[in-house]
Amino acid sequence: DYVIQNGDVLFSWYGSLEVEIWCGGEGALNQHLFKVTSSRYPKWFYYFWTRHHLEHFRQVAASKATTMGHIQRSHLSAAKVSVPSLEVLNMGNELLEPLVNRVVENRLQAQTLSTLRDTLLPRLISGQLRLPEAEAATEAALSDALPARSGARYDAGTAEKAAGPARPALLAFNGDVYEGLHGKRLSRA
Repeated sequence: DYVIQNGDVLFSWYGSLEVEIWCGGEGALNQHLFKVTSSRYPKWFYYFWTRHHLEHFRQVAASKATTMGHIQRSHLSAAKVSVPSLEVLNMGNELLEPLVNRVVENRLQAQTLSTLRDTLLPRLISGQLRLPEAEAATEAALSDALPARSGARYDAGTAEKAAGPARPALLAFNGDVYEGLHGKRLSRA
């Protein structure tokens, strides 16, 4: 699936290596982006672990760059993660899931406010719109946008018990971490 939605974790592996939570609406991946996901682990877990390895990935890319630096599948396979017990993972989920969801909600609200500013300010300055009308439009846009953004889209689900304290990231996430790579078909070597 190459479609991305608000809240998806994206990893740019070519050129400027970055890990971001996407908040640009529905879109599509290109050949230089991975959608990082897992059916087994919560978003905050794979997001922060990918960020943890980002500086190393950047160093690898810089050392190999002739024009644009990049990393290879072997670098992703070599990245290790510590997988906590189910109890610790669930405790982390209680603390971190609401924070990550709030980051997404705040970014989306900031986009809504920027759009409102860009739409209403020229009309206010020109006199086409009066302040009470602008306030009403702002309140309506914000009250309509926020409920649509909270809900099941950001519910993380339940974490399953992990097998072992540390494994290659691709194998730990059962092949669905970096979409398009199939961890079960990769060797551990």
